Amino acid sequence: MAQTNIAGVYKRSTGNPEGGNTFFIFDNHKFAVAFFGGVIVGTWMVENNTIYFTPNVKEHSFYIYGRHNKDLKDSSKIYFQGFNEEKTFVGLGKKQAEKPLLTSVFNDNPNCVPYPSVAKFGEIPAQILFTDLPYGNEEAKRAMYTFDNSEKYNDFVAYYVKDDLERRPFDAKLKGDKIYFGYDESGTTKYPLPTKGEDFEFIKKL
Repeated sequence: MAQTNIAGVYKRSTGNPEGGNTFFIFDNHKFAVAFFGGVIVGTWMVENNTIYFTPNVKEHSFYIYGRHNKDLKDSSKIYFQGFNEEKTFVGLGKKQAEKPLLTSVFNDNPNCVPYPSVAKFGEIPAQILFTDLPYGNEEAKRAMYTFDNSEKYNDFVAYYVKDDLERRPFDAKLKGDKIYFGYDESGTTKYPLPTKGEDFEFIKKL
């Protein structure tokens, strides 16, 4: 049986006074969701009448900046920002073992986070490792971020950027010329992709 052509425009009401979401689904298995204040783009696939949408993810979850601080001598410190947003881990030294030793930055679901959140270490690390779930968690498929410290910096500021809920994978059911999100029983009707006008100029830039 031939697969239904789902390429088109789907306008979904969210009950938000700022407006709903407009889905642009393309033949090349790419999609875009336009909403007030932003747009999400990614890829899609169909399996057993379910459309699986996978938004493009941000490039990095961790950022770190270093400098030399002569007052610290042969020790180091890291100022953590945003690391309490999820369960985050840090490790110092070379990534030699298959599962390097990592330490939780905060306790689980911390109620009171000190400000500033600074940790001191008795060494200048050759590398600093970060991840945001326990290393080896195959289900989560989280990455290990490695920062080389060839300049032997010893005073760091590290930032953690949490995943946006809106950018996590989601799906919808396909029935006829409508798609159904979540518990929506009315469905969202397909309209032709634009060939001119503002929407056409918008999708040309994606």
